[in-house]
Amino acid sequence: MKKIDDIPGPQGLRIFSCIKGLITDHWNEQIRMHDRYGDIVLVKYPQKRIFIYHPNDIYKILKDNSKNYRKGVAFEPLKLLLGNGLVTSEGDTWKNSRRIVGNEFNSKAIEKFSKLMINDTKKLIQSWEVLCKEKINPVELDINKEMMSLTFNIIGDSLFGSLLGEKSHIIQDSLGTATDIIIKRVMTGINTPSILPTPDNLKLSKINNSFEKIVYEIMEKDNLIEEELKGKESEQETPINVLFKLLKANKSEGKKALSIQQIRDEIMTLMLAGHETTSNLLTWTLYLLTKYPEKEKKLFEEINSFQKPVLSYEDLNKTPYLDAVIMESMRILPPVPLTSRETIEEDQLGGYLIPPKTTVFMSQMITHNDPRFFKTPDLFLPERFLNKDPYKENPGSYFPFVLGPRRCIGEEFSLVESKIILSALVKNFIFFLKEKFKPKPVPSITLQAKNGMPMYIKRRD
Repeated sequence: MKKIDDIPGPQGLRIFSCIKGLITDHWNEQIRMHDRYGDIVLVKYPQKRIFIYHPNDIYKILKDNSKNYRKGVAFEPLKLLLGNGLVTSEGDTWKNSRRIVGNEFNSKAIEKFSKLMINDTKKLIQSWEVLCKEKINPVELDINKEMMSLTFNIIGDSLFGSLLGEKSHIIQDSLGTATDIIIKRVMTGINTPSILPTPDNLKLSKINNSFEKIVYEIMEKDNLIEEELKGKESEQETPINVLFKLLKANKSEGKKALSIQQIRDEIMTLMLAGHETTSNLLTWTLYLLTKYPEKEKKLFEEINSFQKPVLSYEDLNKTPYLDAVIMESMRILPPVPLTSRETIEEDQLGGYLIPPKTTVFMSQMITHNDPRFFKTPDLFLPERFLNKDPYKENPGSYFPFVLGPRRCIGEEFSLVESKIILSALVKNFIFFLKEKFKPKPVPSITLQAKNGMPMYIKRRD
């Protein structure tokens, strides 16, 4: 069996140009790596890291042999922002948090959250309608900013209820800065110790302090609300926000209760994951629909069969083409473009022996667009997923929310939110990409639109 040093990859000075490419032009650099070296690539500096692209190995890492993998050192930079939340924690800490937090994201809870999604979506539609009435020509908007704002409002309402208020902009404005710093450290493998007063560390410290102040203030308010509600029987008087429910449920956990710091970490994790992932999914889906008007027409026909401006949670069970559009969008432009694990014990991947404590990256953006696993991958074809389960066909080739026991806890929340918003926007408006604009997808923690997404919108007659 060949060893890790036998794995093909950049040599000499090419290693440094590769690392630079992973920071400045991540997607194209990974395309070059895959084309040049194949399904398994070794980057030797600053420590040995492997990039895996074949579904068989991806499925083994994330599902079949997931017990031999942990999040590892590649996730250490994320802890600067997310602490020891679900994305970064391991072992019993992760299992306990997953159980407690998972109770707040079951189907029954998401059905309740869908009402918040619908209300916030209606507010956006109303504001756009006012803009369209004020102007004769189509209105120009940055759809990326609009989706960021909408999904942030929804996750804010879901996590904090009405208690976040005017402080929401503090978190929203700072998240981009924090994620840019973190992804640079993930891709270089160089994580500057937080005790060093570097410019990036000082920025992260300031952002963390402002986040924590907001979260802890809301926790205090939620505790006061719980005291006021004692003895009241009506569930309608109880807030449905996650933080309130976590604080309440946590009190019955005894020794397994989450600490206040852990609750803070879980809330920050849910805010980042629940905000950026969905907004970028919507941005890229609307972009793809403008490039393929025949698909947009087919989607509109399905949605327009419902006699209401915004679909309900129950309606989403009757929208197969909407489902297919979302799945295909996540294939061609995955909202989470990259994930990683670290070996615990020695394992075999791609015909090579991989030693313990080796970081392994898996790239949705490469594997999802591989012609061996998806015919004509450059084309936006929702029909390929009509009434099909993409996770069962060629397992490991499709993993937008990862696979196995660490599959994203917010997957259903994100999909329900995306379908409600996308269906409402397509039903009520026509979208046109601004002429001569070429969007640039930039892989960060999520797949961002570097230059925004300027579009013209027009009210449907």
